[in-house]
Amino acid sequence: MRRLISSILMVFILLTVVGCSSSQPDEIVNTFLKAAVKADYLTMAKLVRGADANIFYTPEDEGAQEVIEAILGRVTYQVGEKQISGNTATVKAKIVAPDLLRITALALPELMSMAFAMFFSQEVASQDEIDALFMQYFENAIKDPEAPMVESNISIKLEKKGAGWVIVPDDELANALTGNMTKAFAEIGN
Repeated sequence: MRRLISSILMVFILLTVVGCSSSQPDEIVNTFLKAAVKADYLTMAKLVRGADANIFYTPEDEGAQEVIEAILGRVTYQVGEKQISGNTATVKAKIVAPDLLRITALALPELMSMAFAMFFSQEVASQDEIDALFMQYFENAIKDPEAPMVESNISIKLEKKGAGWVIVPDDELANALTGNMTKAFAEIGN
C-alpha cells in the first residue's frame, strides 16, 4: 500500500517537470491532458515546468502503475477559454475523474473485512500478497463503470518559456486529474 501511495504521488509530482513549445496555451493544455489520459509521462514532462520524468516509473512499481493508469484512463476533459496576459496565461478546463475520496470510503470497509479474514485464516498471506490484493481491489473499483466520478472546473496556469508556454503545476490540477487523491489517501492515513 505504501508503494501505491508513493508511486501515485511521484507521478503527480510530475506536474513539476520541464517543457516548452511554441503552441498556444490552450493547445498546450489539450496536449497535456491528452497525454495524461494515456499516462504518457514523457509528453506530460515536456509541457510542464520542473524536473526529469524518468524518475516517475520503475519496474517495482508495476502494481501502482496499473492503478495510476486506471485512474488516468477514466479521465475525460474539455478545454475552455484561454486568457493571455504578458508572460502568463490561464486556460479553463473541465476535468472529470474517478472520485477517489468516495471510492476509498466505499472500499475501506470491504478491504478491512478482507484483511481481518486473511489475518484469521489458516493460510498466512505475505505482505506482498496483501498489497497485491489491495491494489487489484482498488484498480477494479476505479475501472467499475458505476464508480463515482467527480467534476472539477479549474483554471490551469501557464507561463511563457522561450518561444512557447509551459504549465505551472499546482494542487488544483493534480487533484482534478486524480479525483482528489490527496484527500483520499489522507483519509486512509487517519
